[in-house]
Amino acid sequence: AMATASLLQALDAKGTVPRLTLRDRPFSSYRSLLIDVARQWHSLDMLKQLVVLCRLYKVRSLQIHLTDDQSFTFPSTAYPDLATPGRSYTVQQLEDLNTFATQRGVTLVPELEMPGHSGAMRSRRPDLFGESSYGCLNMGDEDIYDNLDTLIGEMLDVFEDTPYFHIGGDETWLGDIHKSPDTAPALTRWNLNSNGELYLYFVHQMHLRVQARGKQTLVWEGFHGGGEYGTTGHERELPRDIIVMAWETRYNPAPNLISEGFTIINAAWRPLYVVGNRRWPASHIYQDWNPWLIMHDQDSTHIQLQETDPVLGTQMCSWEQPGDVQI
Repeated sequence: AMATASLLQALDAKGTVPRLTLRDRPFSSYRSLLIDVARQWHSLDMLKQLVVLCRLYKVRSLQIHLTDDQSFTFPSTAYPDLATPGRSYTVQQLEDLNTFATQRGVTLVPELEMPGHSGAMRSRRPDLFGESSYGCLNMGDEDIYDNLDTLIGEMLDVFEDTPYFHIGGDETWLGDIHKSPDTAPALTRWNLNSNGELYLYFVHQMHLRVQARGKQTLVWEGFHGGGEYGTTGHERELPRDIIVMAWETRYNPAPNLISEGFTIINAAWRPLYVVGNRRWPASHIYQDWNPWLIMHDQDSTHIQLQETDPVLGTQMCSWEQPGDVQI
């Protein structure tokens, strides 16, 4: 697929190809674009256009942000009423999209955003995932883990070619989780000290379920240190085979993640976030940025990593962009 993209780009206006020799290889193994379909609806035709662009630009994967506070776009068979009316896909549509992408050398990576950014799930099925007033999924409910495991399985059945599954993990508001009657008993039952440790337990459990299906877990940078949690005699930490997308540098700066033994993907705000009307000029990206440079847009944080550090690759994230633009 990458070679035929080069061939297409070599065609001139007359449809002929000059005599040439191409020697090409990827700069990094992970090259990805994220598209946010939960906040702004994107038609299947638009998603196919993005797949084609990924192929032509030799972007290896397209991460689809399927769920958030605004809508739940995945068509669960087990929980059909989770899907937001008028803002969800069918299983057939997503299977067709996955086949379309695979045929063009592009891997679709599903993201189930949790435990935060889960308002749509909680508003439509509070009995399964927790009341809206909790601020995040009801992580103290033992049954929720099986419910989420079902959703992970359904998504991986549709996106069967992906080696990765993204479990979200960022911006989890824990200030109201105490309102759930399940929280306090869960801390005792699982030997946890705080709501923050309950979040780490949750991330660990989701990772185990992804891993059980032979996939690699992706998570946003949203925890501190090595993700240690648990009381004396029950100390645990997040497994180092979780791949962390470094995006904000405030939760856990990339050098800390690397020193703790995690592999990271550079998804830093600057210049890899497209949000609102902001567009980064190509000159800025080519002149001022490299895959080992972590820059944050909100301050002057610039972290230059070493080329020998475990940086799997990079991801550009397109958030909240309208899905009806002409490409």
